Amino acid sequence: MKPETENSTELDSTIEGQSEQAQAPRNSRISRRKLLAAIAVTGAAAVAGRLSNAVSGQASVSSSVYGNGNENGGINVVDYQHLIPNQTADPADWNWSPAFQGALNEAKTGPVQVIVPPGTYKLKSPLKIYRNTHLKLNMATLVRSFAGAFLYNGDPGETFGGYDGHGNIIIEGGVFEGNIANFPNGYNAIILLRGRNITFNNVEIRDVVGGHAVDMNACEDVSFHKCRFLGFRDHTGNNDFHEAIQISNQTSDSLGSDPNGFGINDGTPCRNIRVTDCYFGASGTTGTQAWAAGVGNHSAVHNLWNQNIKVYGCTFEGMTYAGIRLFKFSDVEISGNTFIGCTRGVKLDSAWGGSSLANKDGAGVNSKLPQAGKNILIAKNIFKDIKNESVVVTGAAFGTIAAYYDSVSILGNLFDHQGIASPSSNANVIYLSWVRQAKIDHNSIKKGYRGAYLAYVADVIIGDSNSVTDITSEGMIVTEHDVSFNVPISGEPGYDASITAASVKTWYKSKGYTANIQIGRSRLKQIGRTGVYLNYVWGFKIDGITVDSAATATDADRDAIRIENNARNGEILFPTVIKNPDYSSGTGGANRYAVNVLSNCQNIRLQAGELEGKASQTILLAGTNVWCGNYVYAPNGARYKATIGNDGVPVYTNG
Repeated sequence: MKPETENSTELDSTIEGQSEQAQAPRNSRISRRKLLAAIAVTGAAAVAGRLSNAVSGQASVSSSVYGNGNENGGINVVDYQHLIPNQTADPADWNWSPAFQGALNEAKTGPVQVIVPPGTYKLKSPLKIYRNTHLKLNMATLVRSFAGAFLYNGDPGETFGGYDGHGNIIIEGGVFEGNIANFPNGYNAIILLRGRNITFNNVEIRDVVGGHAVDMNACEDVSFHKCRFLGFRDHTGNNDFHEAIQISNQTSDSLGSDPNGFGINDGTPCRNIRVTDCYFGASGTTGTQAWAAGVGNHSAVHNLWNQNIKVYGCTFEGMTYAGIRLFKFSDVEISGNTFIGCTRGVKLDSAWGGSSLANKDGAGVNSKLPQAGKNILIAKNIFKDIKNESVVVTGAAFGTIAAYYDSVSILGNLFDHQGIASPSSNANVIYLSWVRQAKIDHNSIKKGYRGAYLAYVADVIIGDSNSVTDITSEGMIVTEHDVSFNVPISGEPGYDASITAASVKTWYKSKGYTANIQIGRSRLKQIGRTGVYLNYVWGFKIDGITVDSAATATDADRDAIRIENNARNGEILFPTVIKNPDYSSGTGGANRYAVNVLSNCQNIRLQAGELEGKASQTILLAGTNVWCGNYVYAPNGARYKATIGNDGVPVYTNG
């Protein structure tokens, strides 16, 4: 996909109200020295005919499925060596593409297994792989020696729809070497269009310039297992828009001007994609780095979702944008992965409303509507030394139309941010914006800038078993910050005359977009500023939370629990607040109040637990109908507020 299809989502939002980012305009490794030496040796071996003797003859798929060829159920690519032109040249420079293509063409008459013996093979033109093919690379390295892709699953001009293109394909083993020192142009390594049932097993793709290792469009039932994606170089200045595995709808923009494209450009999404036990990182080749993103994409089609995407047990190391970056996907499970030293861990984006390509439907008609993903599970992952957000999920709004991410669960993850030298203001460990029906539970968060930052969220449960420790700023904050979404004009969906370029920044505040927040018996310890901070929240319950040593960085001007900015209709039940024990010896900061509810709030009840604070008055309750106590009922059913006066005498009032 061309990077220009991206429309940026919000970034850098902080408690001080920094705005969302404006929408953009419409490990197996081998050194190059060893590789070059291998080219010479194995090329000579090919001339002597010894390569064919290196084949083990053991196929991973039975000959009843891939039966065309020798008695072992496969054909040897060396048997097609006679198709190689100019064999009087140095064998190390032979063009093996015709031999490979000759073997792959056997699939046109029936299922085939193509076996490639150990060795190094230069390819000087792209290969085409067809349905019912098992390409088995036995310790073989394919060296790209031209300006283009290694492989397409079909021929130019084929007009497949649905998922009826070339499928039932296995690519097993081997290294696809980009050879970018000699061919530095941008390229995609492997391109898949309209295929079903495609498997990559133990494949390494090394050194891609400006494209994708696998560019997958409108495919179904595709799996990657124990593969390695090493090395990327950006030559476009759009480094954020490059994924090793791109999972995309097929549109006219899918391959840009690539003359080898095929299939109908109707927006068909990918579905049933599984990535397991793969590694994404750097190759060590001079001038390269790790990928911008390991898995994902950077655009969308209106009303069509790439769906049923599973990423299990993978390692993402040093990704310069995000380990996984998904743009409006549905039914996603990200589980058991490890993210090390990435700029972000998992980033889920949405289509803003307006004139972006991401607002167009499959026929190219611009809906101008915002749209987000749904049904997301992020569970049991390890995030270590992430530079910015570990998990960031952002929906969108266009005028009066809100596009929430629906049903997001973040469960049982370990966030270890030790090693960040100077965390930036957007280094929230968990960041959710325009999300509803979310659950955050059983996570361990330690050493980050801010534990969890939630804005414009609804129906959210922050459960009973989160641990948040050693945080520079707030432990948890739920708020409504300034935004910079596109503004609809008259006649467009979501139009409201009161929403203008000048007013959109604050228009969404205190209108009920942030509502129904429940925070359970989590534990926060060693928090630099406020432990739990709620702004503009309509409807909330904080039940049984423990805040131990808040405001350690800012003595006496922060609180353990703080509620303000028109928050309403909430309860704070049995909190435990422990003052920083170091403060009593005259060192360190301490929370001013255990609970502070400001005068612009209404209808909030505190039922106090064990509370400590620096101030002699441990709680400060202001606002309309803001009180400390509980409800009791008379035998006749009448309800009373039970409070206590400053004189210690119980007070009962009709409630």
